[in-house]
Amino acid sequence: MEVKTYLDATMFGEVQYSARQIKNATPNVKTYVIMEDNEVGEEKISAARYDNTINEMFVFRGAAEKKDFNAEVLFDYYNEIKNSIKNITVQYEIKVPGRLINIL
Repeated sequence: MEVKTYLDATMFGEVQYSARQIKNATPNVKTYVIMEDNEVGEEKISAARYDNTINEMFVFRGAAEKKDFNAEVLFDYYNEIKNSIKNITVQYEIKVPGRLINIL
């Protein structure tokens, strides 16, 4: 979990690098970014949707308008974390013959 008050493109690159390092060390980990204000360009966000380094990013306010804290986003974040924890599974048994890596 990376928590930022403000996130711009430079900091976003650092966040992606850290998330990649964490996922290399612990492949099944989920990575999240929560922030008040987002100043990351749309093209970087669009690219991040496909690189699978960060599982989700939550923005609680709009930077330009300085809007109030969005309770719906907080509830969405809460449900994401709750569901991720509830759905943790570990497959210990290895069945041979059969698949070893991508178990259905």
